[in-house]
Amino acid sequence: ALLNNLRSPIQQIYGDEDMRHFYRFWPRYLRIRKSFQDLFPAVIYENLAKRTVPIYLTEKDGFQCIDNGCFASPSFPISDIAASFFQQRLSLFKIPKIVVEDLERFGVKTKQLTPQMARKILKGNVGHMAWLKDRPDDALELLDFVLGDVRNVANFETDTRARQICASEMNGLCLMPLANGSVGSIGRTMIVANAEQQRMLPSLKEKFVSTTAISRLQSFINKPGFQKTTGLLRFGPKVLADNISMVLPRSWQDKDFVLWGSSVDSTDHHSWATGPSQLWLYQFWKEVNIWDQDSMQLFRRWPLIPMPSGELASCRNARYILSFYPGGGNEVLCRSLLEKHQDLQNELEEQRKRELAVKASEARIKNNEEVQAKKKRRWGKR
Repeated sequence: ALLNNLRSPIQQIYGDEDMRHFYRFWPRYLRIRKSFQDLFPAVIYENLAKRTVPIYLTEKDGFQCIDNGCFASPSFPISDIAASFFQQRLSLFKIPKIVVEDLERFGVKTKQLTPQMARKILKGNVGHMAWLKDRPDDALELLDFVLGDVRNVANFETDTRARQICASEMNGLCLMPLANGSVGSIGRTMIVANAEQQRMLPSLKEKFVSTTAISRLQSFINKPGFQKTTGLLRFGPKVLADNISMVLPRSWQDKDFVLWGSSVDSTDHHSWATGPSQLWLYQFWKEVNIWDQDSMQLFRRWPLIPMPSGELASCRNARYILSFYPGGGNEVLCRSLLEKHQDLQNELEEQRKRELAVKASEARIKNNEEVQAKKKRRWGKR
C-alpha cells in the first residue's frame, strides 16, 4: 500500500521519464542486515505481487500489475536495442534487476523474457523478417540474446538440447547479418569467411556472413557442431570450387593451358578481362594446398597453376608439373605480391575502422536525440 501511495508524489517530482526513482523505496532484501534476513516475512513480497497492486513500470502502458507484463531475466542480460524490439511486441517491465531477484528469492512466480521466450515470439511473428531484413545491427543484437541459454555449451555435437534449439527453435529466424547489408534466415546456407576470403568471391555477398557478425559470434562459431546445426559453412577449398565458375572465364574450363594476361599491378577482382589478378591467384594458393590431392581434384577442370611461360596449367595435371625455384624464385614478383597482399589487408582494416566509426557516430547521434527528446517532454510538464 505504501509503494502504491508513493506513485503520485514521485511522478509529480520526477515526471514520467524518471519514474524508475520509484524503486528506491522498494524493500530490498540485501539492505537488511544478515542477522535479521531470516526474520524477514515472505508475505511482504507476496502482497507486492498481488493482481490488485499496479506498481510495475512498463515502457508503453505505465504501471501495471505483475500479471500484465514481462520482466527482463536477471540470468540473461538484454541490450537496449533488443529490449526496444520486444517492447513493441509485449509489455516489458522497465525496473531494476534487484526487484525480480527479490521476488524470485521468496518464491513469487514471474513471467520473464528469456532466450527461449524470445525465440517463441519471433517464431510466432513472421513479420519480424520484413522488419529486420535491412537492419543487420538490430538483428545481431537479437541473435546474441536468443543464443543466451546455449552460451555455455561447449559442444553442440554432444548436447542434444543445444542441437534442438539451433536446428528447430531457431530455424527460419531472420537474424544473421550478411555481407551485403541484408539479414539471412537461420538454417539456410551461409558462409563464414574473413574479409580477405570474401574478396575472392565478390558475387557471393548475399551468402557471406558479415565480418561484424563473425567477430561477435566467434565463441559460438569455434564450438564443435554449431556451424552444422545453424546451416553455416566454413570458407575453404570446397566453397571455392563450388563457386569458382563465377570468377573465372567460362572459356577456361577443361583447358590444359590458357594464356594469362593479368598484370602484377592489378588488384581489381571485379574486372578480369583475361583472368584473375596475380594477387587473387596468390590468395587462392594460400587457401588451397597444391600437395593435397583431394583439394586439387576439386579444381581439376580449371587451369590455375602459374607457369614461367605466363600460362596457367590445369590442376588435373598438377602431378606432372615440376616446381623449381632457381635462386629462390622471382624475387621481384614475390616482393610485389607480398606488398599487394599487405596493401589489401591495410585496405580491409581501414574499411573496418571506418565502419566502426560510422556506427559509433550513429549511436552518439541517436543517444543525443533521445536525451533532447526527454528534456523537451520534461519541460512541457513543468
